[in-house]
Amino acid sequence: MPNCCCKCCCVPICGTCVGLKRQETAKMNEWFLKELPPKGAPSCFERCYFCRCGMDPIPITVPDKFTGVTYQMGGSKRCQTMQQGKWDNEKRRLVLPIQYPGTWALGDHNWCMACGWDFLRLCKCQYVFSFDEELKHGLIVPQINCCCCLPCFPAWCPVPTCCLKFTMTEMEDSTDGLKWHRNSYICGSESKGGYYTLVKILDKDSNKTEFYDQMVTENEPTMLMAY
Repeated sequence: MPNCCCKCCCVPICGTCVGLKRQETAKMNEWFLKELPPKGAPSCFERCYFCRCGMDPIPITVPDKFTGVTYQMGGSKRCQTMQQGKWDNEKRRLVLPIQYPGTWALGDHNWCMACGWDFLRLCKCQYVFSFDEELKHGLIVPQINCCCCLPCFPAWCPVPTCCLKFTMTEMEDSTDGLKWHRNSYICGSESKGGYYTLVKILDKDSNKTEFYDQMVTENEPTMLMAY
């Protein structure tokens, strides 16, 4: 019942306040990358908390294998793009702020998780990816602003890797960042529930990959997109 009420009332009425927008899953190729920043952004959430009155597109600086849209197969079924991140070619480091509108989308049934991710947006959470020379293995460390009541502060506090870290390793049969192993580690131990396969469902030109139809099948007809 609470889930149904949220779908029918909270999201349509309060979506602009919490920065969530309902979109059609099967037409993701028409709205995820082709509208960056998303149509209607910044939302009331972005305007009130981050004092953003307007938004300009972010130039793509990441390598081609990190462009497009990926899907967490076997995980939370979240879709996200890394191509809005800031790439440091010398250090092979990518900084991805998740508060930027259009960075991620979740199935309609995941409204609780979507609200949780909204809280991370309040903390200006960003993920720092550090890759090897071949760009096939990466260490992912979250950074947050612990003083979320002061949004002018950047994400100044990295989460200690001894407490939490993530890794991503490109599969042997993968080309151009199509498939990755994603592992999560809590207090130095691998989390059984934190393993999933990350697959690319759209390339940077919004062309569908072989995994797009599976993503549509596994999700509800609509998704909640951050904007």
